[in-house]
Amino acid sequence: MSLPHDNPAARLQVLLLDLHMTHPREQERQRVTAWDAVCSLLGVQSESPAGLQVIADTVRLPEDVAVAIGAHAEDDEERDHLLESLPLARSAMTALSRRQPLLQMFATFAPGGAVHMSGLVRDPCHGPGTPYTPDRGKAMSPDCGHLYERTAHDKPGGRFRGTATATWTITWTAPALGDEGTFAETRQTAWTARVGEFQVVN
Repeated sequence: MSLPHDNPAARLQVLLLDLHMTHPREQERQRVTAWDAVCSLLGVQSESPAGLQVIADTVRLPEDVAVAIGAHAEDDEERDHLLESLPLARSAMTALSRRQPLLQMFATFAPGGAVHMSGLVRDPCHGPGTPYTPDRGKAMSPDCGHLYERTAHDKPGGRFRGTATATWTITWTAPALGDEGTFAETRQTAWTARVGEFQVVN
C-alpha cells in the first residue's frame, strides 16, 4: 500500500479506510494492536527501524494536517472541517502510539467502529443519493449535496479539486460455520469543479 504524499489529510483518510477494510471483524480488531495493524498494512516489521519510522510518521499526521490548514483561507469549508477533526485524529494517534487494540483506536473517532461513516474520514453521503431531475432546478440535494459559498477564481486553473469516495459495507453470515463478519470496499475518484459568479445589476 502507498499513501498520497502531498496531502496529509488524504494520507490519514486513506490509512484509516484501509485499516477498516483490512480488519473488518470486531474480534480481529480487538486482538490486533493498532501499531501492528498499521505496520502490517504498510509492509514493515513493527519493531524494525522502518516500522518505528512508519509509526512516527503516522502519529505525526494530525500535526501535518494542522500545518496544512494554514494554507486554507479562513472562510474555507474544508479548513473548518479539518479543524473540527483534529482532536479526533489526535485521540486516534494516541491510541496507536500506546499500542492499544485497533478497536480502541477506531472507537476514539468512530462510534461503533464505523470508520467509513465517521466525521474524521469525511462527512459521508448515505446510500446512493437522489438522482437529479430538471424540475428540481437549483435546489440542494436532500441527502448528498455540497453548497459552494465562494468562487474558484483563486484556485489553480480556476477549479476546486477533491476526491469522491464511495464505500460499500457488506455484512455476511455463515450459520453452518458459526461465523460472520463485515467488510468494506472503497473506491476513490479525483474530480474538479469550476465555480464562477454572475453579478447582475437592475
